[in-house]
Amino acid sequence: MQEGIYFLVNIDKKTVNNESKIILQLRDEKGGKIELVDQKFRPYFFAVFKEEPNEEILKEIRKDINAVEITKTDFEEGYAYKIYFMNTSDLTFGRREITKNGLVKEIREYDIPFSRRYAIDKNMELFCWYRIKSENNSIIEIEKVGEEYKKLKIGCFDIETFSIGKFSDASKDEIISIGFAFGDEKIIFTTKDSEFKYAVKCRDEKEMLEKFLEAVEKADLDVIATYNGDGFDFPYVIERAKMLGVKTKFLERIKFRRVGEENAAHIEGVQHLDVFRMLLMLRKLGVVNIVKFDLESVVGTLLGKEKIKLHSEKINEVWKNGNIAELLQYNLEDVIYT
Repeated sequence: MQEGIYFLVNIDKKTVNNESKIILQLRDEKGGKIELVDQKFRPYFFAVFKEEPNEEILKEIRKDINAVEITKTDFEEGYAYKIYFMNTSDLTFGRREITKNGLVKEIREYDIPFSRRYAIDKNMELFCWYRIKSENNSIIEIEKVGEEYKKLKIGCFDIETFSIGKFSDASKDEIISIGFAFGDEKIIFTTKDSEFKYAVKCRDEKEMLEKFLEAVEKADLDVIATYNGDGFDFPYVIERAKMLGVKTKFLERIKFRRVGEENAAHIEGVQHLDVFRMLLMLRKLGVVNIVKFDLESVVGTLLGKEKIKLHSEKINEVWKNGNIAELLQYNLEDVIYT
C-alpha cells in the first residue's frame, strides 16, 4: 500500500471493460502528475416506489434495467431505493425503463454527471490537498488535509485566421497566427517574418500547429483558458490539424462532450476554462452586467482598459501587405486579457 499527499486537479471518468471508473488527476508534492482510480464507486440514482416492493419484484427490476445492485435507503417519505449500475450508459437506459412497470412513483438524482456525483458524495473540491492511500493505482482511502493554495500552471491560447468569407471556415481558411502564454512566457507562432518581440516564424501552417501543440504539451498545464475555445478555437485547430496531417499526443487527449445545448472541449488531465462561457453564466446569475461579449467590450467593461480591435477585413489586409506586427499584437492581447 502507498500513501501520499496530493493536490486535486481534476475528477474525470473513463470506461474500462464496460465499467465506468472515476479517475482522480493529481499532482504530488514535487509537482509530478499522477492518476488514481476509484474502483468501487458506481453510477446510481434513487427510485421511489408507490408501495414496498418484495424481493422478487426487485430481482425482476434489476434484470430488466441492467442494474447491478438495489439497496433500500432512508428517505423520509415513500419506499425509496438506491439503484447502482455498471456504467453510465446502463444508468441512462435504466432511468428510461424503470418507470414503464407502473411501480415507481419517481426517480431522483439521475441527471447528475458521474464525476460531479463523486465529488458530492466524497465531499471533494478541486484544487485542494488530500491524503490518499492506494494500491496498484487504485484508491483505498481519501482524507482532505488542507485548502492551502498551490500555484497552478495556467496557460491560454488564441488563434487568428485568414477569412475568405464573412466567417472563418476551417475547411478552407488557414490559421495565420497562434498566441500562447503561460507563466512569464509569451509566444506568437506565425508563418510570416516579423520583428515582433514574441514572434516565432514557422515554415508553414502545419509546422506552426506542430510547434504550438508541442509547446502546450511541454508546458504541462493544469488549466488552459480560451475565449470561446469551445465554439471556435479548439474545433478549428482540430479540423486544420486533421486536414494537414498533424498528429500529437495533446490532440488525442481532446474530446468534445455535450453540456446543455453546446459542445465543450474536454482535455484529459487538464482543466479547460472557456472564459466566454463562464461570463455568459455569470451574467445569467446577475454577477456581472455585460451587454456585448466581444473581448474588447468585456475588457472595457470589467477592467476599464482599451484593447486593440481588428475586424476580419483588417486582419486580411494586414496579412496581405506583410506588415503583421499589428496583427501579432492583437493576437497577444487576446491571450493576455483572456
